[in-house]
Amino acid sequence: YGQLRGIGFSKAVSAGNAIGVKFHEYLEYLKDDPETKAIAFYIEGIKEGNELIKVARETVKKKPIVVLKAGRSKAGARAALSHTGALAGDDRIVDAAFKQAEIIRVSNVDELFDVVEVLYSCPLPQGNRGAILSEGGGDNAITADNAQKYGMEVPILAEATQEKIRPLLIEGMSAANPVDYGGVAEGNPQVIEQCVKACMEDDQVDAVLVTGLLGGLAEILNACPPAAEEQTCQELVNLVSRYKKPLFVHSCFGKETTKSLDMLRSSQVPVFESSERSAMCLGMLMKYASDKR
Repeated sequence: YGQLRGIGFSKAVSAGNAIGVKFHEYLEYLKDDPETKAIAFYIEGIKEGNELIKVARETVKKKPIVVLKAGRSKAGARAALSHTGALAGDDRIVDAAFKQAEIIRVSNVDELFDVVEVLYSCPLPQGNRGAILSEGGGDNAITADNAQKYGMEVPILAEATQEKIRPLLIEGMSAANPVDYGGVAEGNPQVIEQCVKACMEDDQVDAVLVTGLLGGLAEILNACPPAAEEQTCQELVNLVSRYKKPLFVHSCFGKETTKSLDMLRSSQVPVFESSERSAMCLGMLMKYASDKR
């Protein structure tokens, strides 16, 4: 699953019913492993919790820890008990302990891989202000709702930034944030690159989220030459490197393996097929960065 998404693994451990080495002992080793950039755990119960929290506090100074813990429900707790003999514990206490140790808790396997990928590959934002761009007003509205749901602010862009963007848009389209470049970008994806650049240059923007059709404009929709979209995606990668701000892409074609999307995925630009998942991950990245400051 991880390999299909381009996520590499330095170490993979199956602990079985966990009667031998304890989780905090794995953590102690991975904390100092130079090949490991982020740590993902699936656990069913917490044994020797004080030791786990103690080691976790030291570990998060070097790399993030993301945990999928089962046993939130009564049925899940029963399953955990029968599998590993682990008592799932009061979920509120677990959440509080994880919060104290700065352990990031997720709810499912998709979130586990999403969040780990983002935390180890993306530059950390300096705040929680984001710019949203799309060729569709509906995509923009949905993404803005999701973004604010997960803690990202969507402020009106500075007038100087809007002045850079307006000449690229169809008359009447919004440059305020979210930015709506309408159908003009489908045939000329360079518009996306130029709008992203304007937002990246804005000191009041900490991250950019592009939503809509990017990645499928050429190979799937035949709306532009493949070279045009590939050039745009390469320039987006260059912008992330230049400005050290995260760029997330939500694409309707996020499950596809087009050359343009593969260029983004392999170069610190995460691609999602779900607007909510993209917003959730960006919100978690912003919170993680805030906790580290």
